[in-house]
Amino acid sequence: WAVRHARRHYVPGHPLEIAVRTFASRQTLAFAVEEQIPVGCEVREVMDGGQTDLAHRRIRWGPCTETGNRLLRYTLVPAGTNTGPIAFAGVVSFDGASKALEGLDQVQPAGQLALTPHPWHGGLTLQLRDQPGTVHIIETSTDLVHWTVLTTVTNTQGTTEVPLTIEPGSPQRYYRARVVETD
Repeated sequence: WAVRHARRHYVPGHPLEIAVRTFASRQTLAFAVEEQIPVGCEVREVMDGGQTDLAHRRIRWGPCTETGNRLLRYTLVPAGTNTGPIAFAGVVSFDGASKALEGLDQVQPAGQLALTPHPWHGGLTLQLRDQPGTVHIIETSTDLVHWTVLTTVTNTQGTTEVPLTIEPGSPQRYYRARVVETD
């Protein structure tokens, strides 16, 4: 068997490492793995003996004759303009019998949090961009160690704004947004 692993979210323009874990039984004579390079992504690095075929937009490992576990890795960089999911497609072949890779088949763009001035009320606004329907917990901290929940928001349109009230003389604050997993 062979299973693909990666982070569930990506940041456009930043490296994303993909790993394919294979297990070849003692009876396996040879196996190979092939991954399609996703649209809108550039291959930064291929490790563990893999080869890049840019003409066909594929990454290949094998034929491999080792048995047991093997980890095959590569690094992609999604284009800075990517805004949607990145889909993966790959196959593994054990002794000529091919099947689709198991595991993660797509990653979503990570949300982006920005602090912007709000001209109407003179304060600041947290602007959160993410996939519609995503629920986030917005937290604040003065030391990046201890975090306090500020609010929970559901992003219904792709962009959500949270107005902030900051008192003069208050300490510097940091903000973060955590996705609430809803499975």
